[in-house]
Amino acid sequence: CLWNLQTFSVTEDLHEIPMQIFYLGKLKSLSLENNRHLKSIPEEICNLKLLGELNLSGTGIKNLSTKVGTLKNLKLLDISNTPLAKHELNYYQQWHRYDKIDSIIKMLPKCKICLWPGTRIY
Repeated sequence: CLWNLQTFSVTEDLHEIPMQIFYLGKLKSLSLENNRHLKSIPEEICNLKLLGELNLSGTGIKNLSTKVGTLKNLKLLDISNTPLAKHELNYYQQWHRYDKIDSIIKMLPKCKICLWPGTRIY
């Protein structure tokens, strides 16, 4: 039964995330890496209460819903090689703070966020 699935990786070139994924109640790791046409994460992401790792590296993500901040078990958020990461890095260089992910950082102080491969901010 898929309900017990704990790790899920989608390597197709998705344009959107199938809504069924958000009903996998025991999911702890979700990798959507290299889905370049994937531009957003639905607010239903907050249904994945046990999610500890979310890999969005190499996607077309430009924004993240603050609903990601409700994932209290999230320990690793990888947004490297995305338009969002590029924006955040440029913004930080100019203003010495983050823009769109600042609220997520505050809501999830124990989560490591990867903006560039091999780097983590807290």
